[in-house]
Amino acid sequence: MGEKPNFVLNRATVDAYKKAFRQLARVADKNDPDGIHKLAMLSGRRVVKNLVDITPPSQGQSNSAAKKRGEQAILSDLLLLAIPIRRVPRGKAREQLATAQDLIEVHRRSLVRGSGQTGHRVNPRNRKYKLRIRQSDFNSVLKPMQTLVGWLSAALNVAARRLGLRLSNWVARHGTKYGLIDVRTTAAGIRIRVVQNVPFADDVSGYSRKWEFAFQKETTALLKQATAIAKKKLARSGLKTR
Repeated sequence: MGEKPNFVLNRATVDAYKKAFRQLARVADKNDPDGIHKLAMLSGRRVVKNLVDITPPSQGQSNSAAKKRGEQAILSDLLLLAIPIRRVPRGKAREQLATAQDLIEVHRRSLVRGSGQTGHRVNPRNRKYKLRIRQSDFNSVLKPMQTLVGWLSAALNVAARRLGLRLSNWVARHGTKYGLIDVRTTAAGIRIRVVQNVPFADDVSGYSRKWEFAFQKETTALLKQATAIAKKKLARSGLKTR
């Protein structure tokens, strides 16, 4: 299923999340036999939502504005490599114009990959000059590439479905090929494992930090929820809180 990302979550982030969840579990409704399972599923859903909302091109929300941002980035990249021409000047030989396949190949060779770079974005320094290409051929390359927007979040589609989270269509359209979720419930508790397996995910600058942020944000949410429940229980008991 593609290349496996090589980063792992910081141990301190994982421990803080587990501690916060245990704190919430201690004050949760003990009369509900499925309570802990529900809390875990809801928490997993929020983690996935947090991550999708900050995975490029999203910058806080995976909405239509993020989709347009991604499509514009692809257009901008192609314009770094080629000049679309609506009308071919007379006297210009056909072979002087690039083809759609030429642009695809130039784009492939111009991508920045690895070493903490920006992933599948064009490095203009990889090209000494721009191709001249018919507008129709340019569009035939642009449109399919723009349908790839949301692909980096595709690994989370299967987890979202399992956890009851509805993602934007431009993310969901990429299917469940590059992701995995495993939910196991035992007498000792519940374990939810989400695998991100989109090829070249490691090439996206700061991608591992986005996973860290998603868990840190959820840790804060769990602590707030635990505090709110504890205060309600204390208030019902008739004891005063400061």
